[in-house]
Amino acid sequence: MPASYSWSVICLALMSSQRIAKCAYVRTRDEITSKPRPVKEIKQRYANLVAQVVLRTMRDVFDLHPAGVINEVAINGHVSTRNKATGQPERPCLVSVSATPQRARLPAPMGP
Repeated sequence: MPASYSWSVICLALMSSQRIAKCAYVRTRDEITSKPRPVKEIKQRYANLVAQVVLRTMRDVFDLHPAGVINEVAINGHVSTRNKATGQPERPCLVSVSATPQRARLPAPMGP
């Protein structure tokens, strides 16, 4: 690595996904009921969200620094959860990616 080489490492704390598809008020029982999302939809939405967050973060790092200041960005995305077998807390890494500005060729912003 050249002496002037600089890189940024970002650790993202990812949230768990929304499992409720819709809620409704039942007047006769005076309660709110919810309908869960299908598991396949939850997994697809979450994977898409994680990918968008990683790409947006990477693009922002390169865009916010003058050209040549950051030569490479590495992002690690972790989620806090509990191990279903042991019940112990854990923080598995869901995504780990690095890129240079030239290799990233990041897309235009997708919105706020």
